[in-house]
Amino acid sequence: MKKNTEDIIIANIESHLVNSVAISFNMVNMLMVRLLDREYIRRGFTFQFDQVPVLAIVHLAGDSLLSQQDIATLIKRDKSSVRRSLQVLERDGYVQTLADAADKRKKLIRLTDKGKLVVEMAFRTASRFDDFLTEELNPDELDQLNQILKKMHALYERQLAE
Repeated sequence: MKKNTEDIIIANIESHLVNSVAISFNMVNMLMVRLLDREYIRRGFTFQFDQVPVLAIVHLAGDSLLSQQDIATLIKRDKSSVRRSLQVLERDGYVQTLADAADKRKKLIRLTDKGKLVVEMAFRTASRFDDFLTEELNPDELDQLNQILKKMHALYERQLAE
């Protein structure tokens, strides 16, 4: 697509959807994820930001082994999405799947030593993006943004529960 055509389309999107919180939020999210993915690649990670919540929840579970369904429930994603993330993470040596002694059909997930090392680095990388944002927002704006995001989160959680 020509740059001029792309600019026209983007201008049309912005003019028609300028007041849509959902569209604006999604556009910001997509840009943030692209920047984080670029940074992860630059740092030599073989996963993308999409896999970080899976790594994080397995890490935060400590010694407790989680099933794919447990992970999906905790990070609010469907089981097939979690399975795809786990395939990448296992292929690259960040997690290991183990058969559940009580139910051989159930697979339990644990971090490998490599996974434990990389999850902390992934957290720090994501945290640097928070620092980038705080350079542009004053403390009051940042506080207000956090309050609004928490309010939105609670609202959407209630909607999903209905």
